[in-house]
Amino acid sequence: MSGCPQCLPLLQRSAWKGGKGSLALLWLFLLLCLAPPSPCRAASPIRLTILEPRLEERENTLFFCASLSVEEENVLHDLLKDGAVLELTAAISLERHRSWWTNAEVAFHAYASSLRLDQLTRDFLLSPLAEGKGELTRDRNLTRLLYGSWRQMALPAGDMEAIRKEGPGRDYVVTVSFYLRHTEVPPWLEKSLVFWSSEVAPEKTITLNYHYE
Repeated sequence: MSGCPQCLPLLQRSAWKGGKGSLALLWLFLLLCLAPPSPCRAASPIRLTILEPRLEERENTLFFCASLSVEEENVLHDLLKDGAVLELTAAISLERHRSWWTNAEVAFHAYASSLRLDQLTRDFLLSPLAEGKGELTRDRNLTRLLYGSWRQMALPAGDMEAIRKEGPGRDYVVTVSFYLRHTEVPPWLEKSLVFWSSEVAPEKTITLNYHYE
């Protein structure tokens, strides 16, 4: 039996003295102790690191470009091997800076990329960061798969036409937040009574300034 054995005699005495209410607590305690142990995992050591962040003007679009690295990739590898289905989300806001008021939103985009393991072929499957569903890329090498997508990202942050309409000499702020989460209950927690968090890695946010001449 898991739990705290020393607490059981105390609970039994409390249940005897406290009547039905305490007896119900005793039964709840026994239920939790007798439940199948869950392979519940400790707080994930996975961290997201943003490398070489920059803003680039390409034709009529302002792009956020960066390389997103996953620290402790071996832990991510094991999660996927165990059946986890993950999603990386990038939320990008473009705001015009205002000195005496809150910034004015010019554009907002949310991009998502799914990542999982094909249990039949043992290939890792990755969809590109996009606002809709993109074509899946597969590879048995997780590092190589991530390098071709998350490590070389160029995400539209806003339309240059909207910036031009505001006129030259304006300052803008681009804020990008990354989230890595479970999209499904992990297989090792499906029968668990323990509360779980969908977060795989802590949120990572970066802010860049842009001046339109």
